[in-house]
Amino acid sequence: MPPPKKQNHRPKAVVLFGPTAAGKTAASLHLAQALGGEIINADSRQIYQEMPIITAMPTAEEQAAAPHHMFDFLPPDKPFSVGQWRKRATDNAQKIWEKGRTPIFVGGTGFYLKTLMEGISPMPETDAALQQELETEVATKGLEVMYAALQKFDPAWAAKITPKDHQRIVRGHLAYRQTKKTLTQWHKLPPKGALECDFVCIAISPPRDVLNGRIHNRFLQMIKDGVVDEAQKLYDKYINPPRNGQGISIAPSLTSIGLPVYADFFENKITLNEAHEAVEQQMRQYAKRQRTWLRNSYPKDALIFENGADTENIVKSVLNKLQSS
Repeated sequence: MPPPKKQNHRPKAVVLFGPTAAGKTAASLHLAQALGGEIINADSRQIYQEMPIITAMPTAEEQAAAPHHMFDFLPPDKPFSVGQWRKRATDNAQKIWEKGRTPIFVGGTGFYLKTLMEGISPMPETDAALQQELETEVATKGLEVMYAALQKFDPAWAAKITPKDHQRIVRGHLAYRQTKKTLTQWHKLPPKGALECDFVCIAISPPRDVLNGRIHNRFLQMIKDGVVDEAQKLYDKYINPPRNGQGISIAPSLTSIGLPVYADFFENKITLNEAHEAVEQQMRQYAKRQRTWLRNSYPKDALIFENGADTENIVKSVLNKLQSS
């Protein structure tokens, strides 16, 4: 007679990834209600205050439908590292488990989810003052100059990113200046700090033509909701005023899709129609990068759904996987 199956007492968590406008929010709410779960934000822009339209923040009504954590808590001009996110996300997961509930990580920032599931290189916590200094340097010298410098001291990291990847260019400079080691050298070290649990990974990934249609409809709704007015307020408060005579200082949140483009409109460099067209195109390009990450970096045993509205099937599949893990 075979021995009884050993009980797995490791805690469990759900990770829901998908490109922008795929339908993650609706699916996450149904999962939270069915599983007795609580939602933890895994979107690097939805942590910020004052920009709910640009970041497609879950509405107050949606957030009231299930407990939400780590949304809308940080001023837009404050830097926030992936290490800080992982620490806060891990703490929230532990508290949710203590209540006998299930953490559900939801977002489109693949790097956040990768560090959650696999850990991160053991480099020191980000020096916020140095990061702000580098952001000022980008604003004064230009991103092209900073990328060229990165190519000299860390060519391997520079080759992995594009000359317009503001966040990763700054990250490369920051690692080198703060630690005297390149980001490439740090990434060769074994990662540490993964959340100790069994993950059930799912994704909402509509076909490209369907997703582009959803992005178009979302963008039209963003315009109706006042995205230009929101961008204007952020521009006036954080982007346009000089900072202590040191020029314009731009935190990562203020490079979010839409803001730099609308800044060009506010400065009469482009028309409003040109700005709208550019923003929607950037949304499509971002979704394409997210789909590439899903294809190349997400766990191979993840459950993939084309339709986020197919909530009955999504919930049933996740429940089955939770029970069998």
